[in-house]
Amino acid sequence: MCDFAGPPRIDSSRATSHVVTTCPGESLRLVCPVISDPPAYVDWSKDGEAIHVGWQRYRIRSQDSVLVVRDVDRSDAGFFQCTAVNGFGSVVYRFSVIVRPPRELQCSSHVTLSLCVHVCVCDSLQLNVNVCR
Repeated sequence: MCDFAGPPRIDSSRATSHVVTTCPGESLRLVCPVISDPPAYVDWSKDGEAIHVGWQRYRIRSQDSVLVVRDVDRSDAGFFQCTAVNGFGSVVYRFSVIVRPPRELQCSSHVTLSLCVHVCVCDSLQLNVNVCR
C-alpha cells in the first residue's frame, strides 16, 4: 500500500473536510483517510466514547476504514474521531458533524393542503405545488 514501513499517516488525497453537515433521516458516511504499512487497525469514537457493534445505527466497515450512520437524527451531531494504529505508531483524524434541522416550508397562498413529505433542506430549496380543482 505504501512504499515504506512506518506509522499510519493521513492521506491528503482522501482527506475531506473536518466539518460535515447532514440532515435528519439521511445516511452519513465518514472515511478515515489514513494509509499505513503495515496495515493499521482503525477505531472510531463519538464525543470521546468508543463506537462499538452494539450501536444500532452505526456500522464500521473495517475493510475501508469507513463509519456509516444510518437514519441520522439530531443526537448524532458531535465530534467523531478515527484513530489508526499499527506497530510503529498512530494517527488521529477528527470530524465535527452538524445535523441541521429541516427548514419549514412557507406558503404564500391560503390553500390548505395536507400531505406527508420527507424533505431535507440543508442549503436551499424552492418547492412549488400547484393544486388543481
